[in-house]
Amino acid sequence: MKKMNRIISMLLTVFMLLGSISTIFTVEVFAAEETTASTTTTTESTTESTSTGPVIDANASIDYTTEIYATPEDKIATMRLALEKDGYQLYVNDYTGEVACVNTVTGEKIFTNPYDVGASTGNATTKYEILSQIIVKFTDHQGQNKTFTSYEEAVLRGQIVTEPIKNGLRVEYTIGRE
Repeated sequence: MKKMNRIISMLLTVFMLLGSISTIFTVEVFAAEETTASTTTTTESTTESTSTGPVIDANASIDYTTEIYATPEDKIATMRLALEKDGYQLYVNDYTGEVACVNTVTGEKIFTNPYDVGASTGNATTKYEILSQIIVKFTDHQGQNKTFTSYEEAVLRGQIVTEPIKNGLRVEYTIGRE
């Protein structure tokens, strides 16, 4: 039994390391483009939906660093119900990639990000980190430490896609300039 546990632990460690290495190389490619590109891109205010095609997202005009939601229910009211199953509801904001899970029996609500970021007194950098589901810290090819937040590098660029999958939801992020 101990030998089997060690083998499983070893395999999980190898998979985790491989996943980390592939993420580092992907981010370095974006970092190289960021430092050498001389053109700018514009943020699009549309998101793709697998069931209805491109739709204009009203949430794109909201500044989430200043928008105040007094209660969790206020925040959930701005999100789309993506799935309801076995006493749980899964809500998603297609623009930001935020997800909320509601236990319909107890009323408990769990968010991927705090719902009241706009009410905090932090600076923009801190709020971008709080609004992000993914934060990537890395060293670029020039040896400079950099941080990419999914809010700044994906949400504000309109580079998040949500799509339903069996028994859930997939949120795809393109971090950095596409």
